[in-house]
Order: sequence, then C-alpha cells, then structure tokens
Amino acid sequence: MNEKKIFVVGGNGQLGRALRKVISDAKFVDIDDFDMTDDSYYEKEDWSGYDTIINVAAYTAVDTAETKEGRISAWKINADAVAKLVRIANKHDLTFVHISSEYVFDGTNKIHNEDEPYSPLGVYGQTKAAGDIVASTTNKHYIIRTSWVIGDGNNFVKTMASLAKKGIKPKVVDDQIGRPTFTDDLAEAIKSILSSK
Repeated sequence: MNEKKIFVVGGNGQLGRALRKVISDAKFVDIDDFDMTDDSYYEKEDWSGYDTIINVAAYTAVDTAETKEGRISAWKINADAVAKLVRIANKHDLTFVHISSEYVFDGTNKIHNEDEPYSPLGVYGQTKAAGDIVASTTNKHYIIRTSWVIGDGNNFVKTMASLAKKGIKPKVVDDQIGRPTFTDDLAEAIKSILSSK
C-alpha cells in the first residue's frame, strides 16, 4: 500500500515554494490547476490518496481588500474557500494545516497568545479570522499564525531593496511593529509539526 500524500494549496506562493524544498513528495497546486473557490475542482480530485491538506493560499492584498472588488475576493479566498477545504478534510478524515495572520488581532496587545479573542480592524484581518474559525472546525487541524512573511516572491524586504537600488526613498508607515517570518523556517516548522503530530 502506498504512503498517503500531502495536498498543498497555494503551491506557487512564497510559502508554497519553501514547502516544495522540504516536502518534495506532496502534490502542490495553485490557482492555475486548482481553483479553491470552485466546487468542481474538489470533485475532480481523488482524496483517498492523501492524509493532509496544507492551505498556504490567501488573498493578502491588505489595502486592496478594502475596495469593493477586493472585499469580495478576500472573503471568497480567505473564508469561503477555507470552508470548502474543511469540508473535504472532515469528509475524508484528513489533517488540515491552515496559515493565519497577526491581522486577526487589532495590535493593541504587546504579546499574543492562543486564547486571545479575535479583534481584526480591516477586511483582510476579518476574512483571515473567519478562515481561522472555520479551520478550527476540522476534526484534525493546526492553525499556524504568521506575520511579515519573507521568502522567494514579492514581500516588503524585496520591495524596499529594489527601491533602494533605484535610489528611491520610499515613505512607509512607521507605527507598526512586526516579527518577520522567513518561509524556509516556517516550512521546516510545518514539516516538524506534521512529523511529530
């Protein structure tokens, strides 16, 4: 009998690319080959070959999420699609790993813990909180909260370095405190959590 595999949604994003390095035998999908918002894609997949779904896909355009089109997309990807993944995980008794965000909080606490109530300020945070809530209804799940993700792809550090090379002095907010999460470290942590159960 073949060993069960891992199904990774969002495989072409920063964290998806990092996971490819540490979980090479997983199936990685992205919007081009698996539209997580479309029910028909779930019906096409043979879920019997998997024991885990890792959801690293998300709508992350924080500012754009405040627009009419952005709100619709953020809710569709960060909440509704997560509910679809959860239904599959529960139906097939799969472990569900869901990546969350510090935006589910309002930023007033200096230290966050697992029992802190949700208090998102904007649409992005609200949709991520909704995704967390639905993810927690999976029979077997891990919710991993990250902040300031930095890896292979578009991110704040890469943008600032690019602007510096061009001699541009950008104006950015200076009232936020964050803790960068490097995708290679996060991918290793996910692998460790799944290995140790």
